[in-house]
Amino acid sequence: MFFNKATTNHISPTDQVIYILGSNALAFFLGARFINAGEKVIFLNSDKDKKQNSSELLVKDERFINRYRYTPEFSVNIRHKVKMLVITEEASTLKAQIPGILTSKINNIPILIFTRLEDDRFIAEYLHHSLIRGYFNGCLQADKNTVSLIGTSNRFTLVVPKNDIYFSTLKDIFSRSEIETEYVSDEKGAFWSHLASFGSAALLSAANGKNIYLLTKDENSRKTMDALIAEMQKLASSDKVNLEYTDILKTIYNMPSAYVTDLQQAITEKNFKEIDLFSNLLNNRAQTHHIQIPTIKHLLGLLYNKTLV
Repeated sequence: MFFNKATTNHISPTDQVIYILGSNALAFFLGARFINAGEKVIFLNSDKDKKQNSSELLVKDERFINRYRYTPEFSVNIRHKVKMLVITEEASTLKAQIPGILTSKINNIPILIFTRLEDDRFIAEYLHHSLIRGYFNGCLQADKNTVSLIGTSNRFTLVVPKNDIYFSTLKDIFSRSEIETEYVSDEKGAFWSHLASFGSAALLSAANGKNIYLLTKDENSRKTMDALIAEMQKLASSDKVNLEYTDILKTIYNMPSAYVTDLQQAITEKNFKEIDLFSNLLNNRAQTHHIQIPTIKHLLGLLYNKTLV
């Protein structure tokens, strides 16, 4: 179905609201889908963020030529009864927003988190609430006030077993929002499956300064990719997770030609903390379990060299 009219998000004082803590492409994409399904959505952001993001947004899904236009509603605190809280902002940038979340208002609701794994403990302890881990296995691109879902393979993974008290609520919201979602109980498997495919693509593209589509056409790059995937499989095995080579490769090859990974974008913007996150995670795992990762170290070395330019 094709949507080109603005999607309404009129909120009354008695409405149940999905609050989204974040102002990135993933946050605005989810907001558009939720609103189009009839949900009420408010973004929790500081006053500075509110001024920067108060204009109308266009969210496009290039697979089905869908377009959603809406003007995000922002708040510095929770004002309504909460139906669900979604966190897409990293812990390092949450300090201005998270005080606006009164823990008394988020009892007995699902809290869905898409930030880095190391953020879970900090956020869970601050909110005094359990978290449901989510992964976006797909490609989003943001350009000014436009967010585009690109490529043919885009899927969300939510780590929530079917017997979880929030399973039905999450499934209902994501199903009505027409968001392709799989529900799993294996948290480690979901993490390594995401990292081995999208993490490998990010390392390769950022280290070479080319998008992953071009690298798959180059013989030497394909050899590096094979070696990189093999090392990712070894790291995952140390966590008792077995990954299939063909599954990882298929995900990488399905990435669209226009896709620029977050790490590649971070290097362009001189944001080098992303390199440290990759380096610490992979090197610590390798050292702890005595795993040789020469390809990963070579790619990380290329990335660190870019910080010297």
